Amino acid sequence: MCRCGMSAINLRHAIEIVADYCAALEPRGGQLTLIETSKYARITLNSLRTETTTTSLLVDVIGLFSFYQLFQWLIGVPIPVQQLLLGKVQREHTLPFLVLFGAPMLTTQDDFSFDFPPHFLDMPMVRRPNEFEDFFRVHPCGIFDRSQTPLEHQVESLLVASYQLGQPAPTQEDLAASFGLSLSTFRRNLQGHNRDFLSIRNRAKLTVAQGKLANSKESISDISASLGFSDASAFRRYFKNLTGTRPNEWRLNNNTERL
Repeated sequence: MCRCGMSAINLRHAIEIVADYCAALEPRGGQLTLIETSKYARITLNSLRTETTTTSLLVDVIGLFSFYQLFQWLIGVPIPVQQLLLGKVQREHTLPFLVLFGAPMLTTQDDFSFDFPPHFLDMPMVRRPNEFEDFFRVHPCGIFDRSQTPLEHQVESLLVASYQLGQPAPTQEDLAASFGLSLSTFRRNLQGHNRDFLSIRNRAKLTVAQGKLANSKESISDISASLGFSDASAFRRYFKNLTGTRPNEWRLNNNTERL
C-alpha cells in the first residue's frame, strides 16, 4: 500500500490509491474516504468492525494516525491538522492522541477523521523508492515519540481543544503530569524556548476566539464567557491588545459566510 502511494502524482491521487487498496482488502483494510470542501479536506477511516471494545477503538485511532504519517511523509512536509474527530472514545483516553495530532478534538463521532487545509491535496509526491525504508524507522513503533513536536505546540493544542469543547482548561500541574514531567521541569522546558505558560494560554484563547468569530454567530458575551473572561469588556480589551482591532471589526473582515 505504501509503495502504491509513492506512484501518485499528488496527495489527492495518493489518498485515492490508498483508499482503493484498502477497499480491495475489505473488510480487513477498513474504508478510507476523502471529503474535499473549500474550507477543509477530511480523511475518514471506518474500520468496518461489527463490534467495538476500548482496545479496538484505540487501535483504530492509531490506524488513522498511521495514514496521517504516511501522507505527510509522501509529500515531504508536515500536514497541519485543523480538527480531529474521534469515534466513541472515552474522554479520559484521548489525551495521548491530542498530543499526537496536535489539534483540537471532538468525540462521539461515528468514524475517525482529521481535517486539514485543502490546498495540501495538490502537493506533489517527493519521495523515491530508495527512501521507502526510512519511513519505517518511525512507523509504527515511533508514533508516540513526542520529540518531533515542541512542547509549547503540544501545550497550545491541548489548551485550544479544551476551550473549543467548553471544558475547564488544564492547569500547568495537569499538563506537566500528562507529559510525565515535574512542574519545575515543565516550566523550564517552556522557558528554554522563550515561551511561558501565560503567553501560550493567551495564544490558545485567541485562536479559539478567532475561530468562533469567523465561523459562528456566537455573541461576544458568549465567546467571552466560554474563554473564562470576567465580562465582555475584558475580552474586548484582550482581543484588541493582541490583534490591534476590536472583535466585531475582526468578525466583519473575516466571517467565512462572506467569503
